[in-house]
Amino acid sequence: MHMTSDVDLFGVFIPPSVFVAILALVLLYALRRVLAHLGVYRAFAYQNLFDLALYFILFALLLFAFGGATLTPLFG
Repeated sequence: MHMTSDVDLFGVFIPPSVFVAILALVLLYALRRVLAHLGVYRAFAYQNLFDLALYFILFALLLFAFGGATLTPLFG
């Protein structure tokens, strides 16, 4: 999937980053269950803030994996 064109969904043009955001949310829910089972959340005082940071990390990794050139302006 290239991040250059919108997706036509029944006549509504949706940017591909929306689908990446939804995929990151699904991965976050699965990862939260694993982390809760392992007891990782006991190490953090603000679990919601940790989840938010984890979501943005997943979102950025997925954008980089699917888009490829999304992080190149950061590196020059």
